[in-house]
Amino acid sequence: MALVGIFNAADYCFMAISAYASNSGIEMSATINPSSTITISASSVALDITPSVEGTFSSDYATVNTYTNTANNCTVTMTTTSTNLTSGNNTIATLSGSVSEANFTNDRWGYRVGASGDYNAVGASNQIATYAQNTGSSSALNLAVYFAAKLTPATKPGTYTDTVTFISTCAPDPSYINNLEYMQDFATLTDSEMTEVLESMILNQQYKIKDNRDEKEYYIAKLADGNVWMTQNLDHDIVTADNFYTYANTDIGHGSSPNTNARWTPSSATYTANDETWYNNAYAPQSYDPGNLCWNGIIRSDNDGSIATDTVTCGSDKHYHIGNYYNWTAAVALNDTSISVISSPQIDMDRSICPAGWRLPTLAGDKSYDNLVAQLNLTSGASGNIHNTPTYYLYGGVLYHGQFSQVGSNGVYWSSVVSRVTTAYGLDFNQNGEVYPQNEIERGYGYSVRCVVR
Repeated sequence: MALVGIFNAADYCFMAISAYASNSGIEMSATINPSSTITISASSVALDITPSVEGTFSSDYATVNTYTNTANNCTVTMTTTSTNLTSGNNTIATLSGSVSEANFTNDRWGYRVGASGDYNAVGASNQIATYAQNTGSSSALNLAVYFAAKLTPATKPGTYTDTVTFISTCAPDPSYINNLEYMQDFATLTDSEMTEVLESMILNQQYKIKDNRDEKEYYIAKLADGNVWMTQNLDHDIVTADNFYTYANTDIGHGSSPNTNARWTPSSATYTANDETWYNNAYAPQSYDPGNLCWNGIIRSDNDGSIATDTVTCGSDKHYHIGNYYNWTAAVALNDTSISVISSPQIDMDRSICPAGWRLPTLAGDKSYDNLVAQLNLTSGASGNIHNTPTYYLYGGVLYHGQFSQVGSNGVYWSSVVSRVTTAYGLDFNQNGEVYPQNEIERGYGYSVRCVVR
């Protein structure tokens, strides 16, 4: 929008300053998010002033309309090429600070938003409004932006100009998968936002998202069971720092009785890649990081595979990243599971090392391996599909007593449900084409972890 001041040379006691806006005269700028549509328009403005010794005041307004279909915070900013109206070497300066109409400074100009209140100095950038709308109405936000000047004969004749640009910017809508940065963002979604996230995800398409506990990136996908799953093994190294694991970043306190004050301080950290110390303790948390290794994709015909011969250094595609090995106590984010000795019914610990908003699969039901295997008709072995897109389960074998076994021939993944004194349930499949989505596996051994959105 251009602001113009015109001096009438035939009558030295008259000066006109006009502010106008039209389709040809207004500059429009919009930041368009994937989920928003924003338009800006302005109506005509004209200021006619006959200066007097005391100073003559005049004002009129432009109308700025904005619309967006996102419910997130939006701002409208007014920017100018200069804070002065200029005519050659002559200027009409902007106000200094904010003043009322009655105290408007002589030979200055300024603005306000709305029909009342103080006028403000025009800066290089002025945030004039914030809003959040998804009403679907083109009148989501109407702004009356008043421009005013108070002039005396001291103002030199000439045509004074400046350019005003209105910019509307909205934050990305978090209810769409491409705008979620962290896995933990799922924990902050409302039910309706979660529905929108699921609707925005293309079935079986792989998306990348990070764990904010260590900034590691993972593949995830919406699968045919209707849930969002990790399609890459968890690779989080457990740390023993106090209050590191909280309700905000880890799947603790998110069960049927939420506890926002939940904390977990592990009694042991993850062993490093050069330290294969591992003892068969079913009740204390144990985990091991073998390094940046990926299963080589070859299914063995025997159970003698080791991590040294059946993995390669990972490239850019980490679907087959071995990740870390966790015993069950580490997988359910506890320091002692010796009390988890039960018969029937089985106990779902309903907590895990997974990021907040995610959980270990259950024994049965919607978020179970049993349901996933049935819905996707997952099969194993050389002619199977469990290790292919879109699930990418890998034959990572087992770690126990510092030794790797069955790499390339078996894949085992923890659930959240304890079964017996020394066992818990999990997904177990092998090179012979056998898939057991509810198998009992040794709680003291090191197996893989994948998580599903709660």
